[in-house]
Amino acid sequence: MSPNGKWIAAPEPRPAGKVPHEPTVLLFDAAGSLIRKLPAPIYAWSWLPDSTGLFAALDTPQRAATLGIAELDGRVTATGLQFADPMLSRDGRWILAGHQEGCCAGIEQKEVWIAPRTGGATKVLARTGTAETQPIALLGVDASERLVYRDATEMWRIPIAGGAPQRLAASPEFPRTVRGSTSPDGLAILVRGYEPQRWYVVEGDAVTLFDATSGDIVEDGQGMRLAFGNAPIWTGPHEVLVRGSFGLVRHDLLTGRREALAGTLRPGDLALARGADRLLVARGTRAVVIDLSTGREGDAGIDLGTEVTGTRAFALPSAGFILSTASATYRID
Repeated sequence: MSPNGKWIAAPEPRPAGKVPHEPTVLLFDAAGSLIRKLPAPIYAWSWLPDSTGLFAALDTPQRAATLGIAELDGRVTATGLQFADPMLSRDGRWILAGHQEGCCAGIEQKEVWIAPRTGGATKVLARTGTAETQPIALLGVDASERLVYRDATEMWRIPIAGGAPQRLAASPEFPRTVRGSTSPDGLAILVRGYEPQRWYVVEGDAVTLFDATSGDIVEDGQGMRLAFGNAPIWTGPHEVLVRGSFGLVRHDLLTGRREALAGTLRPGDLALARGADRLLVARGTRAVVIDLSTGREGDAGIDLGTEVTGTRAFALPSAGFILSTASATYRID
């Protein structure tokens, strides 16, 4: 589902038998009507944050794939970049991505490249200051159109328009950090740490460790669960959903203010999506909707089957949901 709730992208079913098949993507509207087939082959994809198209992997090399933009009208825009944590600037004008050299066990990622959203010449935005093989990781674009990235043991920030990078923090634990999620307003960037699993908050000029005594940030558990965890459930411009022994709260990452919410998550509940004040969760093999303002729960009448972690869900602007299981896709109003 596109972030604006208007479009659904899905793989075209593979023909029966051993027929040669190139992976293609079908575009539907939110009502489930087929709009068009996007050009083949697209081996992997993700939505652009502004819903104007898809980041599309156009091949399958021994390193990050060639990155194109599959436009909603069916065209493919060449970016000259790679499918290595691609990001869109907040004004929608620029695409950023890691750049890889080598192949297989010898892949190096030492630079961040940038290119116009509409296609054009690429250039290097940031380069490692170390001799490490894969020190660079893109972490997010903030409200001031600055890329936050990790370079080995340091976190840096650089204006997308160009300029000198600014070092924000250093820690021997930073090599074990990956992209987390950027708040809707771009004022806070959550960075995922692993081994141990933890969250770092980039806000202003500071990088701080999220206080685990405040509770656990509720993660968006849809689809295949990642080894390093999933993105948080955002409940406001820079607020995340947190749970603890006290129940559910809306936690402001900028001020620390906490607002108690109704409803509870049981042990084993897997959050799938939030729409307005409703949270869709997988409880066992059932889809359950929790009203965060009243605490009321309702079974959606959908059996998720045995592969619950393969379930995908998206919030609609109407506060409803699109839910896709291994066997069918549903709309929950």
